[in-house]
Amino acid sequence: MTRAVKINPATGEIYASGGVSLDDGVQVIEGREFIYDSRLKQGVLYGAKSNNEPIYLLGESFDLLSEDVFRARAAFFSTCAAENPHYHFKASKLYLTENQQFVAVNAIYYVGHVPLFYLPVLFQ
Repeated sequence: MTRAVKINPATGEIYASGGVSLDDGVQVIEGREFIYDSRLKQGVLYGAKSNNEPIYLLGESFDLLSEDVFRARAAFFSTCAAENPHYHFKASKLYLTENQQFVAVNAIYYVGHVPLFYLPVLFQ
């Protein structure tokens, strides 16, 4: 549950901390804290995760770049639903669109904890 919300009507900035949950009707994204500029319609969610099947995604931060595109930094993603995924990718950046198309930059594919291969760019 969110512990603190601060709204600055002069700048249009919204800040929330203490467990933030964002629900747009399609997916739920959770994180530690959130900063959003309502005028620019851009924001950042820190300590973010999304369990929107078929993609399970964690990131140091999710940056909302536009209404339908966000970027995950230090991303961990998988389609494996196990608590400890059998396989996953790590990427320095992951761009994800509203219709779940993505581009991952500096992606490494893991089976268990073993890195198997590196891809400079991975896209769907």
